[in-house]
Amino acid sequence: MQLLLMLPAFNLFVATFPAGSAAIAQIAPVAQRGAALGVLFGALGLAGVLAPYVTGRLIQAAAIPGDGYHLAFLIGAGLLVVAGLTVLFLADPDRDAERLAALTK
Repeated sequence: MQLLLMLPAFNLFVATFPAGSAAIAQIAPVAQRGAALGVLFGALGLAGVLAPYVTGRLIQAAAIPGDGYHLAFLIGAGLLVVAGLTVLFLADPDRDAERLAALTK
């Protein structure tokens, strides 16, 4: 049951790829857009390498493998909540675009 409740949140994570790319395309100046997208996808790629390793270590360290999976999903859910709240309260595309434009002049 817990897995069924968590699936929508983890599936919504997939929406961050096009949304993040669109946000960077809107915010970053043209001259820096490629580098900004490179940093985004580099970070996502690094997470894709580290997440299975960390999850595997959590599962191996747990007395019962199910507890390791449970902890891994809780950590993932916590990171999603923190990221969502960060974007909700700190992201302002117009303000950020103006700041970046001023830095490149």
